[in-house]
Amino acid sequence: MTNFLLAATGGNMLYAISRPEGKGGSTGGSKIIDKQISLGTIIPTSLTLLEGNTADKNEKLLLVGFENDGTNKGNGFAVYTILKQELIDRPRDTIVAASRFVPTLKVYVQGKTDLGAVSYAPNRKLLAVATGEGKEVLFFRNPKELFTGTGEKLSLPIM
Repeated sequence: MTNFLLAATGGNMLYAISRPEGKGGSTGGSKIIDKQISLGTIIPTSLTLLEGNTADKNEKLLLVGFENDGTNKGNGFAVYTILKQELIDRPRDTIVAASRFVPTLKVYVQGKTDLGAVSYAPNRKLLAVATGEGKEVLFFRNPKELFTGTGEKLSLPIM
């Protein structure tokens, strides 16, 4: 299994760092950014990984929470299924364009805004999402099922 630190900062870029401790295992060395992945019009509000539906432990579903994806359909999650291909199989030190790293599925959350932190409990088959609006926590049952497929879906959380 290959370890990466995934990070998103104030823009539309996702950064993958394979050795966050610094060059050559030293502490205090400069960080190594292996990949910069453009998310296009999506400005991430959260990132989380779900177990993929394959035997390969490096194959994960990447959920990127967003407030707006440029379509004015609201907030939700973009689901990416080619994370292993882009992070592990592609050479280091590359910038991946948004036209290459396209979400397989978008799940729009009806009636809720300001999606924030995400927590996933695989043994309970439950995904929890904090909102800034009213300080609510939204729950989604069977997230692997919800975030499987292609195209677009609308979802109502369970409360």
